[in-house]
Amino acid sequence: MKEILYKIKRSTKIFPVLKPSTILSEDYSDSLYLLEYNTSGGNPAFVVTYSYDIESLKVTINEASEMFNRNLTEIQEISIKNLNALKIKFEYFISNQEILTVNECEYSNEIFMSEKLMLEAHKKLNANEIFISIARKGSIFITSNPNEEFLKLHWNIWFDNDTSKNRITNRVLVLEKGKFVSFLDWDETHLDKETYCRLYLEGEANLRKEYGEGVYFSKPQVLEYDSEIITITPWANFIGYPVILPFYDFIDKIILTATDMLTAKDNIPTTTENFDRNLKDVVLALFEIEQTEGIEVYADQDSHIPFVLIYAGFDSQKSNNIEKIIRDLPENNI
Repeated sequence: MKEILYKIKRSTKIFPVLKPSTILSEDYSDSLYLLEYNTSGGNPAFVVTYSYDIESLKVTINEASEMFNRNLTEIQEISIKNLNALKIKFEYFISNQEILTVNECEYSNEIFMSEKLMLEAHKKLNANEIFISIARKGSIFITSNPNEEFLKLHWNIWFDNDTSKNRITNRVLVLEKGKFVSFLDWDETHLDKETYCRLYLEGEANLRKEYGEGVYFSKPQVLEYDSEIITITPWANFIGYPVILPFYDFIDKIILTATDMLTAKDNIPTTTENFDRNLKDVVLALFEIEQTEGIEVYADQDSHIPFVLIYAGFDSQKSNNIEKIIRDLPENNI
């Protein structure tokens, strides 16, 4: 052990290591040197930690430990220098000359941080702007054209049944002249309805943790007879507790189910009336009601997808206003 500690203190073999942003919820995260990747506030898409690579032993750098004795700026400079020195080869993915990948590189996720290496990717793709998927540990795919084929590859890797523990981020990085500048906007990700719904449902546990178990989480489902996607919300849930709805661009309609507990049998409410409406119409209408909060935000640290939070509070007058507005909206007969 003493020999390893001695080698650590003298070593400059430091590399960045990407981690999902969920690491920030761990108790030990406050003691780590971290670099967060985020461009729009809120939770970062992922974070960078730093490790010594000593004889196949990865030792994460802890800023509270005296044995490392280096500041963050020095660590970052050394790690980028080490990335620049890697001998890698960009190869076309399965003969697709629009998508590059890197094989047999332990730091394939991290090489996007090397301007030197990314300029090589720019050159090979003959593009000033490139897009990078680093969905899972050990994977990287680079293109100049984030078309449906590239994004399908990205989502397939994200949803791989291997284990969610290997995930890094489902955001697609945008680089210009070898440097990270932003993430690909959600409306450019060719996110189909089914993929969105899978991401949205994955975020339920974190959303309940954030907004409380009393929140109503409206789950999308597919209508068997026409393959349309609907989401159902009991009418009463709009008054009182917060309601979380999937983002309306991916849902064909919402069914608001009105029930009557006074005529319930065996504690099963009787359905009195259903409202079939376009979800976007409902959300925009509710935004207009004074003091009703309608907030489009990111789903959680892991998913980073948009959803809608509606909270009207306990108010009978507001309840009547909501009911009238939704009754006046046109039916959505899909």
